Amino acid sequence: MSDETQITLLPDVTEDLRRLAAALTDPGDLAALSRVAEVCAAAEEHAARAFDAQEAAARAEEELARVAGQVAHDLNNPLAAVAMSLEIARDQVEDSQQLLVSLLERAGGSAARMKRMTADLLDYAHTPSEGTTDLQAELETVLAGLGDLLPAEVSVRRPLPRVPGAPGDYRVLLVNLLENAVKFAAPGEPVRVEVDAQAQDGAWRITVTDHGRGIAEEDRERVLEPMVRLDKRVPGLGLGLSTMRRVVESHGGRAGIEAAPDGGTTVWLVLPQVAAV
Repeated sequence: MSDETQITLLPDVTEDLRRLAAALTDPGDLAALSRVAEVCAAAEEHAARAFDAQEAAARAEEELARVAGQVAHDLNNPLAAVAMSLEIARDQVEDSQQLLVSLLERAGGSAARMKRMTADLLDYAHTPSEGTTDLQAELETVLAGLGDLLPAEVSVRRPLPRVPGAPGDYRVLLVNLLENAVKFAAPGEPVRVEVDAQAQDGAWRITVTDHGRGIAEEDRERVLEPMVRLDKRVPGLGLGLSTMRRVVESHGGRAGIEAAPDGGTTVWLVLPQVAAV
């Protein structure tokens, strides 16, 4: 039962208890009923606070997405100009000028990282769109586009379904999950990713499993929040998993993280089934 439903029901329960108290005469019964009423009143107050906190968190996340999008938009054009100027400058410098070459290459690397950060911000700020997506076809498109940039073996156990939401939403989601698998791979181990889908009570449960370092149980919920980075040595803003969750929830689904059976991490998505086209 949701907190909002509890808020609706608890006043009715409290009123029923008051009416019952008026009909009782035994002091023991009245005392017991009084204690029950106090518990109900406390539960009502707790549910109201929880619902208010949930609403405030949702508003805060929407505001964060709005600000992130604005910041990324404002940075994008000047950053592109800086990156282009650095490339032109590097082309004009002789390789023999080692110090200048080194400085320009470091500056170019920093500009490239900033461009990636603004792309992450724009992905997070993107408002998910309605539509339907053939997830199998979208995954194949993403893998073809990444090509050699994705040093991972990706296998699909069972064909992926059609899910609610526009293809662009799931393109961002899949890229984030695949990139995370590479970033957090176990040292010295090949990167392997398994994708699977299974029908479940009128919905699809889709899993993306890697065999990397894994995520501690106490951190699995926290990493779904924006700007959470468990390993500061890994580049990024900590928006990949929160962007994934934002996409899934906007299309009526749920997302979570669990330990993979033989080590690593399984990210699961539960999405409504859609009618066949």
